[in-house]
Amino acid sequence: MLMLSKTYQIATYESAENGDYAEDGFEFENELFSFRELVQALDDYAELSDSRIGPRTWVSSYPETDYRTGAETTYNLHFVGPESKRKYWIKALNLKFNRKD
Repeated sequence: MLMLSKTYQIATYESAENGDYAEDGFEFENELFSFRELVQALDDYAELSDSRIGPRTWVSSYPETDYRTGAETTYNLHFVGPESKRKYWIKALNLKFNRKD
């Protein structure tokens, strides 16, 4: 099992002007995922944190816009551990993003 955390950031017009987020935090911390669950979860993510997949890469969603307020929420999925399972995180990222890194 792999341990993952999901974070979020909410940007509003006002917070963006100040170069910050209106709110940020964890959706969940240190949850266990099987490799299959990880691959399925990656369907919700669209971008890599790095141009090249590596041990510290995480994934981000496209912003979800609340059209009533203009606030945009972005979600990120991070590998937490155990270190011996990081190779499966990298393998899943390569599968999702069709990379050969």
